[in-house]
Amino acid sequence: MRGYADVCAIGSNEYFKQVEADSSIRSSARLLWISDEIPLGPVLLNKKLGREIQARITEALVSLHHTNSPALSSLKAGWSEAKQADRFYPVTDKDYDNFRNVNGNKTDLAEILALFTK
Repeated sequence: MRGYADVCAIGSNEYFKQVEADSSIRSSARLLWISDEIPLGPVLLNKKLGREIQARITEALVSLHHTNSPALSSLKAGWSEAKQADRFYPVTDKDYDNFRNVNGNKTDLAEILALFTK
């Protein structure tokens, strides 16, 4: 390995952090594209908790930006991917439709999620 690459992909936060540390990166690397903001993955709750407790936890997280913004700030400080988030919001089955049909390929989401429940 000589430390060279034809193409690479990194998060924009990391890219801009590197440019800030070494401005010569702008002349040695060509920025091809920056995507729209990619939302964080969902917070998953264990099914063994029961529906009532799951609903209470969900409501607490979804309303946290109104009910306890310091707690949300603390949570974000400990979760690097969430630092730019401004709130939690509920995710529905429909939110995964784009994922199910990537490049015209119908994907069985249940099979993918099953990989994480073993």
